[in-house]
Amino acid sequence: MLMVEAKLQETLNANYYIEKAKGLGDKGDIEGTLECFDEAIKLNPEDLEIYMEKADFCFDLGENERALECYDIVYEKLIMSD
Repeated sequence: MLMVEAKLQETLNANYYIEKAKGLGDKGDIEGTLECFDEAIKLNPEDLEIYMEKADFCFDLGENERALECYDIVYEKLIMSD
């Protein structure tokens, strides 16, 4: 049961950073947004949605190379899961 509780806590913490990233992005704090996405990824590296959110954010900024790195991670994780 502790394992389930620990995973739930990681997910909740990751979600906190995702929401914080969105708020900072709305305020134009690019570095703060990227740091929050990175923290969320550290907490829940198997959540592909976080990589997609970060990739979309980077793409919208014109940071295409950074966006492609995130999209590549998603692709690789999807390929490996099959």
